[in-house]
Amino acid sequence: MSWEKIVRLINENNSFLIGAHKNPEGDSLGSQLALFILLKDLGKKVAIYNADKVPSNYRFLPFSCWVKTTSPRGNFDVGFVLDCSGSFRLGKIRELFMKKSSLIVNIDHHISNDYFGDVNLVEPTASSACELIFMLYKKMKKDITPEAALCLYSGIFTDTGSFSYNSTSSRVHRIISQLIQKGIKPASVYENIYSSLSSQEMLYVSKIISSLKLSRRGKLCWVKTNLWRQFNSDITEVVFYIMRFMRKVEVVIFFKRLAKQVVRVNFRSRGRIDVNKIAGHFGGGGHKTAAGLTLRVSLDKAEEQVISYIENKFHI
Repeated sequence: MSWEKIVRLINENNSFLIGAHKNPEGDSLGSQLALFILLKDLGKKVAIYNADKVPSNYRFLPFSCWVKTTSPRGNFDVGFVLDCSGSFRLGKIRELFMKKSSLIVNIDHHISNDYFGDVNLVEPTASSACELIFMLYKKMKKDITPEAALCLYSGIFTDTGSFSYNSTSSRVHRIISQLIQKGIKPASVYENIYSSLSSQEMLYVSKIISSLKLSRRGKLCWVKTNLWRQFNSDITEVVFYIMRFMRKVEVVIFFKRLAKQVVRVNFRSRGRIDVNKIAGHFGGGGHKTAAGLTLRVSLDKAEEQVISYIENKFHI
């Protein structure tokens, strides 16, 4: 799908609904807000409709107060779904979001995307949804405002693991250079996102880390929590950040019991092992180095199934 068709849709329509995956993080929020700013500057009617609230550590992002979890009034010409490998990732708002949008535009960078939109722009080589919205600004020949630059920088920063993942290409650094020229303060972004845990949240992280287990060969590491607590901050990324300090570990996994017989499993890989394929085996998906899935089993059963499969398949 060409960028030209998306540009034409924006120019020819007047009202837009923007959504992204449930449990929002830096890339989903940054891309939504940057697109919101672009469309508002064009004089369009725009609303952002998500399943979950903005975590406290992302409320520094400009216009984050416009992200709503209640249904907006009326219908919209176009619905933009960002950073979602499938429409199911919209969560509980999926059905209503689709009903309110006459046409769905799917913009994403997950290799497992199922092309659910009426218009699909899926670029697995992109580091993030924010990188794609940056490209949309360029295709629209619109100047990136300082506010939009902050949103885009924050999304790329988080989705590249602070520029440490394999997705951090020379193109990413060229984009970041342009965004910093808009007045971005990298230290301030880092402080807002990663230095925001309360003492209670840090104690919870320490309990999760204390559950750490290693495979026999020491290249697979995982943690789990019996009842996932929804804090204001992005605890998942904090846990992964700590786990990645371990040498020789190829894959790290976080098992979270969300409810009775519902377990969320998130993966991170250093690159040799494709965790998108692992997640795909269980009906999930994502990227080669970051993926996830949901299993409707007990926490212990989820751990047993996933770890057994990985050890037998990859011998790590």
